[in-house]
Parts: sequence; structure tokens; C-alpha cells
Amino acid sequence: MHELVRDGIEIDRNLLTIFDDGFELKVEADYGDPANITDEDAYRTIQMAHDLIGQVDTILKERP
Repeated sequence: MHELVRDGIEIDRNLLTIFDDGFELKVEADYGDPANITDEDAYRTIQMAHDLIGQVDTILKERP
């Protein structure tokens, strides 16, 4: 993904925070206290992933 963005594919940079946010949630779920993960945290992360996948899907469909 980094290389695609670096090479000019226009992806909303805010959506790329899913990689950091999602990893933090995974670490908390796997090694911390899963009770610290709120429904809001989980929903926000899932929504960001959904939005990123949608944007990538649109980009790929528009490519020749």
C-alpha cells in the first residue's frame, strides 16, 4: 500500500491510519485487556477499513 501511495495512487491519507489503529486494537485484544476496546473504537476501525476498501475498489475499477 505504501508503494502504491508513493507512486501516485490517490488514496485519502486519513484512511491509511487504519493500519496503525487496527494494529493497536489487535495488540490490545491479543496481549492487553480486550475490555479496554470500546464498541466505538471497534466500529470506527471497521468503518475506516470499509471506507478504505471502497476507495481502493473504486480506484481499481477506474484503471485501464
